[in-house]
Order: sequence, then C-alpha cells, then structure tokens
Amino acid sequence: KKGFDIRVTKNDGYSILSTQIDSYSPESGLLNIWVLLDTLCGSHENDLMLYYGNPTIQTELPPLVWNNNYQAVWHFNGDAKAANTRKINSSQSGIVKAKGKFADAFEFDAARKDYISVDYQKSLDLTSDFTISAWIFLKDSDRKQTILGNHGDSQAGYSLFIDNENKLSAGFYNTSGKFITLKQDGGETLEKERWYHVCAVYSKSDQLLTTYIDGISDKTLSTIDAPASSAATLQIGRLQFENDSYFSGIIDELRISSVARTQNWLATAFYNESLSQQLFSTGPSEALSLSKESISANKEAFRNTSDAELKQSETENALSKEKASNQSTPVAVSTGKEVLQARLQNIKRVALENK
Repeated sequence: KKGFDIRVTKNDGYSILSTQIDSYSPESGLLNIWVLLDTLCGSHENDLMLYYGNPTIQTELPPLVWNNNYQAVWHFNGDAKAANTRKINSSQSGIVKAKGKFADAFEFDAARKDYISVDYQKSLDLTSDFTISAWIFLKDSDRKQTILGNHGDSQAGYSLFIDNENKLSAGFYNTSGKFITLKQDGGETLEKERWYHVCAVYSKSDQLLTTYIDGISDKTLSTIDAPASSAATLQIGRLQFENDSYFSGIIDELRISSVARTQNWLATAFYNESLSQQLFSTGPSEALSLSKESISANKEAFRNTSDAELKQSETENALSKEKASNQSTPVAVSTGKEVLQARLQNIKRVALENK
C-alpha cells in the first residue's frame, strides 16, 4: 500500500536506481517519484524500467536521491519532515494541505499566522556557498512575504523573501551586522495565482548573490561579504520576530544546498520539473515471473531487444549524417547567456500553457 515494492532500474532491467516516492495511491495507481539518474543528456533518451507488485518487499529504499550537498529537502507531502538523510526536527503552526506543484504541498495563510519552525542545526547555519530553491504560488501581494529565514532576534543568518513590490529577494547579515541584500529596482514582478520556481544563490568565490526565477537570472549583487553564523531556528513562512512578514500562498519542494548552483543547473532543474509530463512517456506493462530461470530469460530477451534497437539507431544516425552532408553547413547554436535566457522564456510560456 505504501509502494515499497516499486523499483526503477536502468534499461538493463537489474541496475537499481536510487528513488524516493513523493506520493503513491494504491487505489488509482498515481505515482509521483524522484529518480536519481547517473547521466542526463539532451541528445538522446533514457530508457528506464519500473518494477512493482513484489509482495516480498516490505521496506522502503534508503533516501539516497539527495547527496550530502543537500542540507534539507522538504516535499511537504502531508507533513513537514525533511526528505533527505539528515534528521531534522520541525513543528508546524496552522498551515493546511493543498495541491502542490508535485503531489501535495502546504498552504500558508498570513491571517492565521501560519509557519513551520525547524530546530537549529549546524548544517542549516549557512556561512558560505548556498542555494535555496522552492516552488511558490502567491495568494497575496504588495507586502513583504518570507519564504524562509533564520535571522532570529540577532543580526545574523540569511533569508529568502518576496519584497513589498512583489519582487523576489534574498539577503544575509555579514559579520559586522550589516544586512546585505539585493536592490529593489529591476527584476521580475511576481503575479498571484501562478507557480514560480524561485532560487537564491550565494557564491563566496565569485562574490555574488543572485536570484533566479524559473531558471532565469533575475537580480545580482556583487559583495565581498559572507553570511554571519546564526544560532536561531529556521522559520518557513515567516521571520520569527517580524509579525508583518508572514507568507500567504503555497510552498512546495523547498531545498537548501551548501553549494552554489550554476544557471545551467537551475535551468535544467526548472525545465525537467515544469515540463515533467511532456518529457517522458510510458510503455506497456507485462507480468514477470520471479523465478530465477524466468528472470535470466527476461534479461536475455531485453538485451537482444536492446541490441536490435541499437543497430536500428546506428542505421538512422548514418542516414541522418549522409543527408546532412548534402546540405549546407549549419551555423553553430550559441550557448551564451542571452540565448539561454531566450530559450527559458519559451519554456516558461509552454509551462504556463500546460499548467
């Protein structure tokens, strides 16, 4: 009933990939699952095998999808427990379950003063490179709304928030107690009643604090400062001692990493997550015997099929090269920042059309 028997493998049928079930309904068969791929390529497809229905499996796979760079990952699918391997205790006040970007999420209401409080952990006390990301759905505007922060009652720590002009912003206190934050001018104005993928990235080596919206660089600040250590608890949906900074809307897939992600990395994450249903298709299922002889026969049949498909693919590639050689040489596609921005604008448009 909990989907513990669900396994995803490479196309060889037996190399198990790390997975984590976000949600699963045994009644409808609806499955939301995170899969850690060893490679991701834009020029060819990845074939995966999904196995289920083995009654002898009674335990879930360990949560190895998120490596140690992830200090915290919250799916907010029914509770406020962190989904990565770190033991992170939290308590929630108010908040209700809502339909998220992926499966369920949490809806926060400023009028109810909803928030989540996360016990202090050194791993969440970021003083160097970090990436904070979330999917948000705003239901209020024209005031400051905190996504998360750990300032407490001292001049220390970091925060990610929507400012009173409906712009994404982030900031941190340096060791001298000065608040380092992005200027209000410039940047995209966020609208209510639609999903955004928002990120803040701080790179100590590059001396940059940058915000991203839907994989696109939004605002950047050059700074020689770094975040000062904070002994406060992390608050999600508010700043602990700012009563007018409560968040109103839905938060899903909140993640904190101790590395500075690149724009290409964030753009790929946005693309994969916003258009996930358009990026994969499922084939027919078949019943498999669990006997040793049958498993061996299935693997052999699969390998034979893969060899035949590989030969077919090689033939198609050869024909494509022959066709291309008879045409004029194409102009190389630029991978510059401006081109990447334009591509992501098109992705955002398609994502809105398919939301």
